Amino acid sequence: MITLYSYPGLFRLEDNNPYGLKVFAFLRISGLAFEQRHVMDASAAPRGQLPYLIDDGETIGDSDAIVAYLTLKHVLTLDDLTREERDIDLFVRRTLDDLYWAMSYSRWRDDRYWPRFRDALLHAHAGIDAAALDAARRYNFKR
Repeated sequence: MITLYSYPGLFRLEDNNPYGLKVFAFLRISGLAFEQRHVMDASAAPRGQLPYLIDDGETIGDSDAIVAYLTLKHVLTLDDLTREERDIDLFVRRTLDDLYWAMSYSRWRDDRYWPRFRDALLHAHAGIDAAALDAARRYNFKR
C-alpha cells in the first residue's frame, strides 16, 4: 500500500504545501490506491522535508522523485507529450516551483501574513497546537 505523508490540508485543499498537493493530485489522477497521512513533523522524512512516500517498504522524498518513481514502478503513461512538450513542461514546472519560496516566506517569516496563516491552521486543525507551529516557524526561518 502506498502511503503519502504530507502537511495537513488548508482552505479545502488536501495539502497546504504545493509539493504535497502535486503528489496528491498525481496519485488521484493515476488511479493508484494510496493512503494519505497528514503530519506536521517532517523529521522522519528523507531530507527532513514533506511530502514523502512509502511504498512496499521503500521511502521516497521530493515530489519530482516520487512522481518519477511511481511512473516507472507502475508503468504509468498519463500523457503523450512530445520531447519538445516535455521540455516546456519541465520549464514551466521549475519556474512555478521557484515561486514556492516567496509563498513560504510570506507564510512563515513575514509578520504581516504569519498570524493569518497560523490562525487558519489552528482553526482548521484542532490537533495542531500553537507551540508546534512556533517550532515549525523557527525551522522555516533557517531554511
